[in-house]
Amino acid sequence: MKELVLISACDGWVSIKELDETGAPHYRPLEVVRIQPHENKDGSFRWYGFYKLPAEYGGKTITVRLHQNEDDTSRTLNRTEILRPIPEGSDDFTRLHVLRADAESINRGIEDSLFINRASAKGWRRLLVDQLGYARLVNATTLARCRSKKQSADAA
Repeated sequence: MKELVLISACDGWVSIKELDETGAPHYRPLEVVRIQPHENKDGSFRWYGFYKLPAEYGGKTITVRLHQNEDDTSRTLNRTEILRPIPEGSDDFTRLHVLRADAESINRGIEDSLFINRASAKGWRRLLVDQLGYARLVNATTLARCRSKKQSADAA
C-alpha cells in the first residue's frame, strides 16, 4: 500500500509535514543517511540527500535534491537557503561547526596570499599541494613564534 507523505523543509531540516488535530502543521525531521554529489559535464556538482523515513511510513530511504535548479529559480525559491545538507542541531553539525572559525581563518589567509586573487596552480591536486604547503608554513611560523616566546620567558 502506498501512502502520500508530504516532505517539507523546516529550520533547514528535511521533514515530514503532518497536521495535528487542530490542523496546525507539525514537522518531524528525517534521519540523514548520506549526502552525495553527482558531477555535471561542466565540472560543477549536483547534491542529493538520502533520508530515512520513519517505520510507520515504511522505513525506506528517499532521495531529495539539495541543489538549486531553473525551476526553483523561476518560482523564486532559494532551495539552498531553506534546506541544509547538514542542518543546525544535527550531530554532524555539532561535530563540524567547531572547525568553521579555523577553516575560515585559514581560507582567508590563503586568499590574502594569492597574487591578484588568482591561484598559482591549475587543478584540484595542485591546489591541494599549495594549500597543504601554506598550512605547513603557518604551522612552522606559529611553532617558531611559540618557541621564541618560551625562550624569552625562560631567560627572564
